[in-house]
Amino acid sequence: MTTNYERTAKDVVKATCTFDWEELKPKVDDVYREVSRTARIPGFRKGHVPRNMLKNFVNEKLVLEDAAEELVRGQLVKIVDEIDEIVVQVNSISFAQLETEKDVIAEVLVSIQPAAVLGECKGLTVEVPQEIVTEDMIDQRIDQDRQRMVTEEDVENRAAEMDDTVYIDYEGFVDGKAFDGGAAQNQPLVLGSNSFIPGFEAGVVGMNPGEEREINVTFPENYHEASLAGKLATFKVILHRIAKQVIPELDDDFAGDVSEFTTFAEYRADIVKQLETRVKEQNDSAAVDAVFGKVVENAEVELNPELVSQEAKRLFDQQAQQYKMYGLDLTEQLRGAGMTAQDFTERFLKGQAESTLRSQLVFEALSKAQNLGATKDQIIELLKKEAKDQDSFNGEEAYEKLDSKMRANYEQQAEQDNLKKFLTTENTVVFVDKKPVDMEEHEAETAEAENAEEETKAGE
Repeated sequence: MTTNYERTAKDVVKATCTFDWEELKPKVDDVYREVSRTARIPGFRKGHVPRNMLKNFVNEKLVLEDAAEELVRGQLVKIVDEIDEIVVQVNSISFAQLETEKDVIAEVLVSIQPAAVLGECKGLTVEVPQEIVTEDMIDQRIDQDRQRMVTEEDVENRAAEMDDTVYIDYEGFVDGKAFDGGAAQNQPLVLGSNSFIPGFEAGVVGMNPGEEREINVTFPENYHEASLAGKLATFKVILHRIAKQVIPELDDDFAGDVSEFTTFAEYRADIVKQLETRVKEQNDSAAVDAVFGKVVENAEVELNPELVSQEAKRLFDQQAQQYKMYGLDLTEQLRGAGMTAQDFTERFLKGQAESTLRSQLVFEALSKAQNLGATKDQIIELLKKEAKDQDSFNGEEAYEKLDSKMRANYEQQAEQDNLKKFLTTENTVVFVDKKPVDMEEHEAETAEAENAEEETKAGE
């Protein structure tokens, strides 16, 4: 097979494929064999009709068309792979020449996604809100370690108080009957955590170990179990023991317990260093996203509707699979929310699909225009960083051992690194102080956007 490609429209490529008759002949034989197997011809058993006799009963042109289409479809993957575009779908297969003993000339029309047309991608200036390490961030990070070191000690000679941890048995009753999920034994409960029904924890305050008590509460009107919502309930409670949390002091002993450092000052300095590294990575990533967003905004991208539909379906299937992992059916969940799969896709996934595709197309165009593709040396450098024994690392050997999938992963990683370098060296990023979120303004903007969407739907 030889193939020539021609752009017949901005979103259509015509592949003209030429096959030798010898390539088609086995397919023709297969078609005649199948016709012989099913044909009813007087004087002959099925499957034993001679070819010259069959020709008197079948349309030879149709036989050739069936055989030739089978031949072309067997080569579609190769034909599509050789098109240096994003192929959306194969539109049609036709034949410019199809005769016995002659070469077959097939024409395959393929829909493609036109490449993005880049706008300004150098000399841009963007402002990026800058994250900084704050005292609150440091305190929260230290408190995470502190909470890991919290211990308990039993409380004696007093009743339960707020902030105590109590261990209780309980059983709940509504209208005098026990209900499902309303009982537990030796259940730990931090009083004041508000993890139980309102009023329950306050009812435990004042109990002593070994004491039994009945606590009356009312389930909230919006309780997740509809059969209990708003109902009056009685819980029979037995308190077994009372404990209190022992929170370690922030001193040198604490630092030695949670880290490799001997003093709290050294430990805290290391926490600050870790946070500064993390914040710098966040700022660098935000800078790349901001510049690339501007490049995407400046580009012209005309999305193929079918490609958008395919991407939206992929996103839906991906979410459905995630729900399935938790034993849920996405379609059923949507039905419960009064939505169909199509509603959900149109309202939430179509825009996401368009945004994803637009970014992908601009990235591909930018990578091609600025030669951001990965080099062999870059991949070897990435492999070296991962090598356990760098002294004995052999780059050529490691590179040759990569299978096609792994090599593609490293190529993508290197290409992303090249993109980041290009975006941040060819453009200017100005870091500005991050403004606190005005929740009232944010909520007003959200409500305005939702109202606009509803008005648009009503207009349709």
